[in-house]
Amino acid sequence: MPDTATFNRAAHVLRRVTEDTPADAALRAELAANRRLRPDERRAVTRAVFAYYRWRQWLDPRESLQNQVAAAVAWQTRFDQNPASIKPEALAERAVPAWLREEFAPSADYLRQLQRAPALWLRTRTGQTAAVARALGDCAAAAPNVPGFEFGTRNPERGTRNRMPPTRNAERGTRNLVSCDGFALHRLARSFPHRGLPNRSL
Repeated sequence: MPDTATFNRAAHVLRRVTEDTPADAALRAELAANRRLRPDERRAVTRAVFAYYRWRQWLDPRESLQNQVAAAVAWQTRFDQNPASIKPEALAERAVPAWLREEFAPSADYLRQLQRAPALWLRTRTGQTAAVARALGDCAAAAPNVPGFEFGTRNPERGTRNRMPPTRNAERGTRNLVSCDGFALHRLARSFPHRGLPNRSL
């Protein structure tokens, strides 16, 4: 569970969000101003910020922003441990705007996917997919579901399938994708420095 310092930093990020400064830009500015933070602390702040937006409709606006962030992280933890703990009816009422519900009836799987943290997709060089997945950990190499149309990868922890269009390597005509649930790219640079990857933590 993140600590009070994480909630305070996340709240500081949220206060900087305006029409001209989106959340990701405010987050980058906050992390750039706190370069001494460890990678795990940076990840915690990032996840707390986006958990707030993911669960905003479940939060009490009368509470302080720090308490709202803490509540959002608690909702995210509960959901990650058991997605069925949040009823589809509640997700339909709060996770999507009313105009969307008027256009179509989102399925329970669709609504639950909206509340999940997105998987990180990486494109690897030919022949390096398995090695990159092993080096990063918590990754799965993608495999074609429908040849020529899409690739999917199964998240080992959640057992869900994420789909995206295939990415073609322009030089060799191959498709190599790996999906990682987390922020571990800084380990990739140390494991594969000869591949020309930036030697710095994201």
